[in-house]
Amino acid sequence: MERNLGELSYNPKTLIPMYSGQGPNQFWKFMQSKIKQNIVSACYNDALTIQQISLETGIPLPYLDDEIKELEDKQIIIKEGKHYKSNIIVITSECADEIERAVTKYHKQIADKIATFISDKLNEYKTLNFVGHDFSDNTLRWQLATILFRMICGVDCSDTIDAPKTGWGESAYLWCVEKLSEKHIFSYCGVDDKHGNSLYFFDYWKDRKGKGDHHDFYGNERYINIFCDICRGEKMTLSEYDLEAVAEMIKKGYVIKENETYRVTVPIYTLKQYLTIINIAKEFISAELASIIREMDKTAAKILSAHTPKHLQEQVVGIAAMDKFVNAVCVPATILIERQFLSTAWHPLEMPTTYVVLK
Repeated sequence: MERNLGELSYNPKTLIPMYSGQGPNQFWKFMQSKIKQNIVSACYNDALTIQQISLETGIPLPYLDDEIKELEDKQIIIKEGKHYKSNIIVITSECADEIERAVTKYHKQIADKIATFISDKLNEYKTLNFVGHDFSDNTLRWQLATILFRMICGVDCSDTIDAPKTGWGESAYLWCVEKLSEKHIFSYCGVDDKHGNSLYFFDYWKDRKGKGDHHDFYGNERYINIFCDICRGEKMTLSEYDLEAVAEMIKKGYVIKENETYRVTVPIYTLKQYLTIINIAKEFISAELASIIREMDKTAAKILSAHTPKHLQEQVVGIAAMDKFVNAVCVPATILIERQFLSTAWHPLEMPTTYVVLK
């Protein structure tokens, strides 16, 4: 019997899972299976039976059953009768390239406005007298930019609806991209200690030139609590086990030991100081950036809509807004780095994109 296998059987797709919302990001690990990725690809534009998925991917039926069940359980695909169809948006290479060509004109506009904002507000920012206000100007420019970047790529400046519930129970946007742009130079994360104080990361990882990595703390409550206790100036009795953790923080540049005390190398804001900065940034975004970002979102959403199956159209606006991270943050930041307005010649005793808010 002749079998007419589909293109995915000899030219499989590689999909990169993207996630924006409450943690932990279980979607990333879940989607590392190449079989799962190509099942999603196979039934993205067309609803297929399991037999048709097998022919399209070239994967025998016995190897598909468990993978399809797991995808259905987590709502990554949905079943209608005997047919399956993808339940998440996939941004293909063609779609991503089309969006990039359409929004390139906005990149320099955003970079110019961010540079003007930081230059105009840097002294006002310093006068808040937060711990670290006397850091080098390059570090402080990065820190002020980091807060601005978080607001641009987060819900603070988005008109989209709240993130939907995932198959794991968190509220988050899930989507996949066929290729990860080389311009994607940041990842960001926030964690809280046992007292509700927050440690924020905005990791720069292009060419491995970053300083600070949320993976050093994420999921490790003991490290987070010890670090935030140091930030609070707590007089701590550290066990030998705790001292090993602090030694690791010193090695990675988060903590400095001075005589018999420790101090951190990140800015520490009180909640009042942080809210003051947030309000300054909100005014700027509203007055100078919001219209540009809205226009960019509209352009991207229109293109994404044209590449998205009918049953996924309601997700388009939300995913376009989340996917703007590269074009609204990463590319403008790269322009500022190329201009040396933001330098990656980091100060050896200062963290440029990690900070703490004491609540």
